[in-house]
Amino acid sequence: MRRFAANRLAVAGALITLVLVVAGTLAPWFAPHDPYAQNLSKRLQPASREHWLGTDEVGRDILSRIIY
Repeated sequence: MRRFAANRLAVAGALITLVLVVAGTLAPWFAPHDPYAQNLSKRLQPASREHWLGTDEVGRDILSRIIY
């Protein structure tokens, strides 16, 4: 364990992996919108306060889809 803790890249990789696992496990609470809900009136919108990364071709929130 000491050898692992001394290796900065190994610790950074472990932390990134841990963050991804936690985000994937808690996705229903982190995601701001339903990742499967389609809204054609809001398709291909740029980033905004409502949709931080914008929307895709059928109006789904991109940030929510990445989190899931």
